[in-house]
Amino acid sequence: MNLTTFVFAGLPVLIQHYADYYKQRDLASTLCDVEPQLGLPHVDEYDFIVVGGGTAGSLVAGRLADNFNVLLLELGGDPPPIATVHAGRMLGGSGSHNSNVYNRGSPLDFDYWAKLLGDVTWDYNHMLEHFKDTENFVGQLVNERQRSDYYGVNGPLRVDTDVPDFLSKWRMAANELRFNFSDPNARQAPSFTPQCVSIRNGIRESTYDAFVKKKTSRKPTIHRYSQADRILIDENNNAYGVAYTRHGIPQIAHAKKEVIVSAGSFGSPILLTKSGIGQQDVLKAAKIPLKKNVPGVGKNLWDHVMLILTFRRNDPSYRDPNFLEELKKFQTDRTGYFAHQRRTQAFASSSRAKTDGEPEWGDIQVQMIDQPFIEENPGGAVWEISLSRPKSSGEFLFNASAYVQGETANGKLGLSNFKYFNDSTDLDVMVEGINLAIKIMEGTKAFKANGYKLDESFVPSACKKFPSRSAEMWKCVLKRVFGIEKLRVVDASVMPKVTNANLNAATMAVAQKGVTEILHKYGSNTNEDN
Repeated sequence: MNLTTFVFAGLPVLIQHYADYYKQRDLASTLCDVEPQLGLPHVDEYDFIVVGGGTAGSLVAGRLADNFNVLLLELGGDPPPIATVHAGRMLGGSGSHNSNVYNRGSPLDFDYWAKLLGDVTWDYNHMLEHFKDTENFVGQLVNERQRSDYYGVNGPLRVDTDVPDFLSKWRMAANELRFNFSDPNARQAPSFTPQCVSIRNGIRESTYDAFVKKKTSRKPTIHRYSQADRILIDENNNAYGVAYTRHGIPQIAHAKKEVIVSAGSFGSPILLTKSGIGQQDVLKAAKIPLKKNVPGVGKNLWDHVMLILTFRRNDPSYRDPNFLEELKKFQTDRTGYFAHQRRTQAFASSSRAKTDGEPEWGDIQVQMIDQPFIEENPGGAVWEISLSRPKSSGEFLFNASAYVQGETANGKLGLSNFKYFNDSTDLDVMVEGINLAIKIMEGTKAFKANGYKLDESFVPSACKKFPSRSAEMWKCVLKRVFGIEKLRVVDASVMPKVTNANLNAATMAVAQKGVTEILHKYGSNTNEDN
C-alpha cells in the first residue's frame, strides 16, 4: 500500500471521528439549554421555522434571518472539516459533500417549468435574477460579453471556473467532434464546457458556509441533531409550529408567520405525511388524522441515472504529481492539485431529443474527472455518464405499516421507487452517452495520443454474451447496475421535473425565489420583538 492509498483509506475514519465529536459536543450544549425545561413544558416562538438545513434550507434561513427571528432545524450536525477538500446529513446538505459542481441547467428546463405550472415567474428570464442574487462569480468565461448580463457578483456564494491543465485538449476534442465550446451557465446548449464550482480560496463553499456560517450578525438559531416529527396545524388548517426531537428530547417551537419545509426530496414528503398532509389512503393506513388530501405528495420523483466508467492510460511517459508536495501546497496556501476539481463536461442531445424536436435541449451529460494518485490506474480518468432528462419518474412511498408499529425515524419510513428505465427509450439515451464518452477518449486525436482505453472489467458476466460494446451489452449493464429486471415547501422536491444538469445550483435558485416571495409577502423590516 502506497502513501496515497493509506491517506485516502483513512478519510472515512477521520470523518466519523469528527462526526461523533461534534454530536457529543452539541449534546452537552443541548442538555444545558433544555435542563430548565425538563420540569415544565416550554414552547419557543420564532417568526419562521425552517425544517432542514441543506442546500435550500440554509439559504432560506440565512436570508430570512437578516430581518426576522428564525429557527433552523437540522437532522445532522456541522460538516466535518475534511469535507471541505472537494476530492447529507449535515448543515449545508449535499452541498457540503457532493462534487461541488455549479450547473444551472438549460434555460429550456425553466421555460418548461413555467409552461407546466402556468406561472411565468419560473421561466429562465425570471429565475436568472435569483441565480444572480445568490452568486459572486469570479471565474473565467469563454464568452466574456455575457458576464454582466448573466452572472451575479454581489451574492454570498463564491462561484469560480475550474480550469484543469487538460482543458485545452477538451476544447480540441470539441472541435474534432464538431461541438461548440462554451460556458455552462449563461445559456446552456449542447456543447463542451468547463465546469463551474462553488469554491472559495481552494475550499468548497456550501449554502451553509455562505448564507449562515459567515454571517457576522443576525444568524438563525440552529438546533442540530433535530428531527422534525410533525407540523402543528390548527383547526383552520394554519401551520403554527413544529414538534421535534433534539438529541431525542421532545421539543416544540411555534412560528408566528410560517413553517418552511426544506427537508429535501425524501424528508419533505415524510414530514408532510406524518403531519396529515398527503395521500388519503396512505394516511388512513398509517392511522394519521387527515389534515389535507394532497395526492401528489411523494409522487413525481425524478433522478439523474448515472453510470461511472474508468479509462486506463497507456502512456509510459506519464508521471503522477508528487502527492506530498501537492498536499503541502494545499495546506500552505490552498493551491495545487487539491485546490481544483480537475473536471470537464459536455452536454449533448440524443436521437430521441432530436426526434422530439428538442435538439437544443440536451438530455445527455458526460463528465470527465482526471485521477492521478490512483495506484491501480496512474493517470487514468473516471467518467460520469448521466441521463439528464429522463422520461421515467418514480415515487417516494410512506411506510405506513412501520409507522403504525411505532417507527418514528424518518430514515426508516421512506420507500423510494425510482422506476429507472420504466420508459425504455431512457436506455437508448444512456447508450448514446456511453458511446460519446468512448468516442472522445479513444477516437479523438486530443486524447487518443495518451493511450486511453475503457476498462471493461466491471461488465457482469451475464452481459458478456452480447457483442462487446453493443447497445444490447450496455443495456444489460445498466439494468444490472440499477437493479432493474422488468404550508410551503422550498427545496428540490418542488421541481416539476429535474433540470438537465447537476441540481445544486438550481436548488439554490428555487430557495432564493422562495425567499423573495416570502419577503414580498411579509416585508423586510424586522419586528420590534426581534
